[in-house]
Amino acid sequence: MRWARKKPPIIDTRRQSRLWLLWGAALGAIIGVFVLYRYNPAENHFYPVCLFHASTGLECPGCGGLRAIHLLLHGDVSGALRMNPLVLLLIPFGFWIGIRVVLHAKGGARSACSPVSIGLLWILFGVMIVFGVLRNLPLKHFKPMGL
Repeated sequence: MRWARKKPPIIDTRRQSRLWLLWGAALGAIIGVFVLYRYNPAENHFYPVCLFHASTGLECPGCGGLRAIHLLLHGDVSGALRMNPLVLLLIPFGFWIGIRVVLHAKGGARSACSPVSIGLLWILFGVMIVFGVLRNLPLKHFKPMGL
């Protein structure tokens, strides 16, 4: 009788490294949200400066975003909308993308396929450009408070 030799289990190291990367990103996001909740960006100057605003004097689509999220974490939705309405509207989209990326990584899909459609990303890019142009026009509704 011949003894069948068992093959060692195949360990997909790429899949494991993607999962570790996702866990690291989740931990980093939790720490970032805690720091943003605890330290107001309008009062603490260790947050990064917007290079576009510093060099041109114009507001980029993300200007006021940290202050908006800080206010949202403290329950001030109207103040957050005054700081940057685009950031608040993109938060659900960001959660949706995060869920898609996690499901994509857990499913072991090939890296060639994307968890989010390229067309949707182009639409998002276009919305950001339009918002960036509108907020630099002399309209008070698009300017963040405090800038």
